[in-house]
Amino acid sequence: MDDIDSMKKTYLILLLIIILASCLRFFNILKVPPSLYWDEAAIGYNAYSILKTGKDEWGIPFPVLFKSFGDYKAPLYIYIVSLSEIVLGPTKLAVRTPSAVAGIISVLGIFLLTTELFMKFEIKHKDKLALLASFLMATSSWAIQFSRAGFEANVAIMLVIFGVWLFFKAIVQPRLLILSIILFVLSIYAYHSAKIFTPLLVFILIIINWHFLWGKRLIFITSLIVGLIIFLPYIPTYFSTEGRMRILSENVFTLKGDAIKNLVQNYTVQFSSDFLFFKGDQEGRHSVKMLGELYIWQLPFILIGIYKLIKENNKLSVILFSWLLIGAVPAALTRVSPHAVRGMMMLPVWELITVIGFGAVLSRRRLILGLIVIPVIIFSLALYLRIYYFYYPTINAADWQDGQEETVNYLKSVEGKYDRFFLSTDLSYIYLLFYTKYDPARLQRSNHNISVLGKYEYFSSESIQPKVNANEKILTVIPDWMGTSKQTIKDIYMINGNRAFRIYEY
Repeated sequence: MDDIDSMKKTYLILLLIIILASCLRFFNILKVPPSLYWDEAAIGYNAYSILKTGKDEWGIPFPVLFKSFGDYKAPLYIYIVSLSEIVLGPTKLAVRTPSAVAGIISVLGIFLLTTELFMKFEIKHKDKLALLASFLMATSSWAIQFSRAGFEANVAIMLVIFGVWLFFKAIVQPRLLILSIILFVLSIYAYHSAKIFTPLLVFILIIINWHFLWGKRLIFITSLIVGLIIFLPYIPTYFSTEGRMRILSENVFTLKGDAIKNLVQNYTVQFSSDFLFFKGDQEGRHSVKMLGELYIWQLPFILIGIYKLIKENNKLSVILFSWLLIGAVPAALTRVSPHAVRGMMMLPVWELITVIGFGAVLSRRRLILGLIVIPVIIFSLALYLRIYYFYYPTINAADWQDGQEETVNYLKSVEGKYDRFFLSTDLSYIYLLFYTKYDPARLQRSNHNISVLGKYEYFSSESIQPKVNANEKILTVIPDWMGTSKQTIKDIYMINGNRAFRIYEY
């Protein structure tokens, strides 16, 4: 009876944590972050195009890679958003909801994974520590940041967490191995960094558990065959110019100086205290830039957890350290490091190491945890949320291309009053396509001609003199920095008070 009551209590607390995670991910999601950045808009429009025509904006039927702004996006998130748009339409909410839901499901996933691993490796207080791991994932600034916008990495990390959980569940229920491998393969379809990370992680898991897997060789080989079949359409992207475009243009070996030194520096900086605990990623879309990716209070527990793992020196130590070290590889291979998105696969391990350290202290210093650590945890979360909800949308408005959505919505509201709209290319075409719900079939028939989209015509920054026909009424949109001698009839302001665009009649 006591075990049943304890289990009910655990599940009730887990439910409350999941509700907390849901609130932190969905509260005011349409305004914070302040606007869709153009990759989100491209995801939304291509999902809309798939939904309406079965082709992407370029007319490619159900592509494995989606061309966008001279680069190519992994496909899974776009297909998921297309399902979201069935219910929500081509909207900001439809683009961001799958990422938020993935973030919430990851909270459940880290609970299940922690319970499974700690049970297998006989770590005390597994239920309490699993709840703590789920709380950490629910309240992590790193996780919240990427759960509230259309980041493909968020789906990939969810798939990896559940893939690892099912992998270890398969030791008792071998048939679950097939589902585990499927989830690993899908993570590669979700985000480019997983192309490197996931195969390495799966290889390590297989090596560590080889004796068991070979003992169940029929289900093991079947799982690999099923995974390979699902993976086959994506294999050419490893060798194609399209699939390698990002790594070719942004790889660490294009930096000046000694290539090996740059690679080592890029790798080690993913573990730096500035990145993890004090400053975070300095890209405005990736963090609030005032705090680290992890909370500072986690540092002593991480150090204790690392010490404990090294001291134990068992399979769990190898798994977690391997996962952590592999997780830094995708960011290290690119020009920009540290990088919170490309290094996001490290997050679950940092949380697991934290709870291992927490567990070591819990067995000896419960009073200290209650009187000191809990208030610090609450304060740290409150500080992050204050910065994120009240200051971040203002300070980092430009990082999210704020003003683009407002401009297009204004143009839509006055569309019937004007014959043509003359637009600077600073107003990205993808926002016009997405927010006007421009017919994807019409775009495809034009061979992706984005210079003229119905009434909307783009001009180059060098010349803004439209060819005006007699009695034609034209509205012109220019970025604020260009200036104009014409009387402005509307200014579009970013949230921080800076003008993004000026609109006038010609």
